[in-house]
Amino acid sequence: MDAKRLGFSHRDMEFSKALEWSIEEVSRAFGVPTVFLGELENATLSNVSTFRAVFLEEHDCS
Repeated sequence: MDAKRLGFSHRDMEFSKALEWSIEEVSRAFGVPTVFLGELENATLSNVSTFRAVFLEEHDCS
């Protein structure tokens, strides 16, 4: 039986953290909620619905 590594390498975790940082920066730069960019870590149905309503109201997108 061979031993197999579970989880991510240190390099993979750094890449994941950098990607998360990039999503936050794009979100801030363009004024778009992070959930619209696919970052759903802290998303709930309630706050996504609220983000959508506010975003559409602010940008006149009925």
